[in-house]
Amino acid sequence: MEKRIRLDVPGVELVQTKESEAPLLAALRKQVWDATYRGIYPDEMIDEFDLEWHVQQDLRRIRSPQFQVYFICVNEEKAGYLILKQDGGLLLQSLYLLPAFQQKGLGSAVFRLIRQTAAEEKLTSFSCMCQPDNRGAMKFYEKQGGTIRGYDRCEEAWQSSAEFVFPAAEG
Repeated sequence: MEKRIRLDVPGVELVQTKESEAPLLAALRKQVWDATYRGIYPDEMIDEFDLEWHVQQDLRRIRSPQFQVYFICVNEEKAGYLILKQDGGLLLQSLYLLPAFQQKGLGSAVFRLIRQTAAEEKLTSFSCMCQPDNRGAMKFYEKQGGTIRGYDRCEEAWQSSAEFVFPAAEG
């Protein structure tokens, strides 16, 4: 039975991704990357997106007890996806929404749930990595109360990342 988590926005829920849906998740990632990373990642990387490789990576995550993999659904339509990793701490590995579903409070609703999850796990904080040239995401994470712990600057700028830390919800 699939796990469904209702968010505090009407019609929005997280739906646990099943193994059989790994190709759907990888295809959604391709759409999101094309909208998000065009101009940040090299065009060839997006144009030559290896769908099968991503399917295999998603299957690995779906099967692992360390990961929680969800579609973000709005009235049953797949609007984006969420991947959390738990290994002594909580890492927001991926939070992506298709452009049509951005700026509607969905990301903030997901963040409220992540904060609550972190607090229930008795964690004081959780973290995520963000590509620094992804200005929309950087602004969103700052708005969610994230502080930058540090940067990993790479010779090829598209490989760089900023690490954000967020406080968990108060119990």
